Amino acid sequence: MKRKVIQKVLVGLLCVSMLGIIITGCNKETPAEETNTTDEGTTEAVADEGAEAGEGGIIALSLSQTDTFLATLRDATQAAVEAAGYEFQVQDAQKDQQMQITNIQKYAADPNVKAIIICPKEATAAAQMVEAAGGKPVVFVNRQPDEADLVEGKVVFAGSDEVVAGETQGAWLAKHFADKADKTIKVGLLLGELGHPGTIGRTAGFQQVLKEAGFTVEIVNGGGEGQTGNWDRKEGQNLTDQILLNYPDVDVIVANNDDMALGAVEAIQNAGKTTEEIPVVGVDATDPGIESLKAGGLSMTVFQDAVGQGNEAVKCAIAMINGENVPKLNYVPFIEVSADSDEAGLLK
Repeated sequence: MKRKVIQKVLVGLLCVSMLGIIITGCNKETPAEETNTTDEGTTEAVADEGAEAGEGGIIALSLSQTDTFLATLRDATQAAVEAAGYEFQVQDAQKDQQMQITNIQKYAADPNVKAIIICPKEATAAAQMVEAAGGKPVVFVNRQPDEADLVEGKVVFAGSDEVVAGETQGAWLAKHFADKADKTIKVGLLLGELGHPGTIGRTAGFQQVLKEAGFTVEIVNGGGEGQTGNWDRKEGQNLTDQILLNYPDVDVIVANNDDMALGAVEAIQNAGKTTEEIPVVGVDATDPGIESLKAGGLSMTVFQDAVGQGNEAVKCAIAMINGENVPKLNYVPFIEVSADSDEAGLLK
């Protein structure tokens, strides 16, 4: 009996001490043992040291934000985690880098958390996130950090190679413009978030393939660099309005994602033109993108497999929990979706 009393006193003192550290070090962040804001804006209890975990413990997911694609990835991750006998927890940082690091620190402090899956806001902050994870296995998903930040069997990436998405766009464009006499393609380029791995990889990929196919790529907007539409449909439409006004001889609109591409389709149609005259290509193969493609709007897109990425991330996390030597890079393929090629079967 005395031993149980002493244990309870010691645990109480430890909790008080940890609470003081969290409040002082995180500028009055919500204490780790109280609540956790989810992507729906509600709160859920965060497991403390005495909480019951799944059969194997907890596999936690730290999201930078939640959009259509990431919501699908989240749900797939949860299903895979629970099917493997682990408990699932998720926190959404709502585009706040410091909040995401704080969320990861909370997971690191929970002994029931066996691995942390992270979709980072800034892939360049990977080293900070790994440090915040406190030595627990880390799987970066969807947004790939620099390979120098990865360690076999400890810190790995599960997702898709963003350069391949751009290369897939470029291969379609090379076929589409194969008969173009002057071999110069005037491109209106709609960039995603500046500095984002998807923006960088996709933009480089399509240009490289076209150049290798003998084309000259002339980006007409943004001083030859393109302009950011921040992944947003309305911004994509506004940028395309400007492109059509200033560069009426533009050959194609290349967008780093489907939402911006759909905005471009609207702008082209509002200008009394069609995407047969000015093709529009995107990435992600979202449901609205597929519907537009079927209706003769969007010209092609590239399927990014959110379910596949979530499943691969969980597979890597469990392997590392079990002490297996997981490779640094674990890629899920991109797939062309167009009237000419639909290996993903999305147009049926």
